[in-house]
Amino acid sequence: MRVDHPKAFKQLISEGVLATMRNFPYRVNSIVKIYHRGKYVGKAIVDDLVPVTNHNLEYFVGASGFESVKEWVDEARKLNKGRLPKYIVYISLVSR
Repeated sequence: MRVDHPKAFKQLISEGVLATMRNFPYRVNSIVKIYHRGKYVGKAIVDDLVPVTNHNLEYFVGASGFESVKEWVDEARKLNKGRLPKYIVYISLVSR
C-alpha cells in the first residue's frame, strides 16, 4: 500500500494508525506492506474496512492526518480523477 501524501504518512509514522480512502477492498486482519515514495517503510495490519459515508468520514477523520473531512475528501478526489474512493481502510503499523 502506497502512503505518499505527507500528512497521511506523518499520521501513520507518528501515531501508528491511519485511516485512508481506497478503491481496493483490503481484507480485515491482512498484513500489508507500506511504501512511501517508492521505499519500503514497514508492515501494517488492516483493522477495519468500511464504506465511504458521511458518518464514517466524520468518525475516521481524526486518524486520516487531515484537519477536516473537507480537506480529506478534496485530496482523495484529486488522487482519484475527481471521484471519491469506495472504502475507508483503517490500518495499524506493526513493524518498521
